Amino acid sequence: MFDLHSLINGNKARFHDSALTDCEPITLKATTLQRLYDEHKSFERLGRRLAEHQYLQAMDRILNSEAEAPERYKKLVAEHPDLVKVVAAKYLASYLGVTESTLSKIKREMVRPRPKVLS
Repeated sequence: MFDLHSLINGNKARFHDSALTDCEPITLKATTLQRLYDEHKSFERLGRRLAEHQYLQAMDRILNSEAEAPERYKKLVAEHPDLVKVVAAKYLASYLGVTESTLSKIKREMVRPRPKVLS
């Protein structure tokens, strides 16, 4: 993950990422990245594909934010069932833009659907 906006504008990053598992982050200065793009077309292609991927993720987040919280959670479960099992509820709730208690209610409702109302 990278802050494409700050990379393009040359500003300091506006956010930081945190890893949920052990990893080895790679840090590049914008000038070094630009030199790699200039000298190696494969890096330029990789940079374009990463930028496209980040754009699609941002658009998905925007479009997904219009959905109600239960639908956002259902989509997350459908797309990333393994992550939902191992990521702490506070992180899932934050990602979904809800409180932990709201997420807990959503999970309960998925397990125990509402009874049908007879008219």
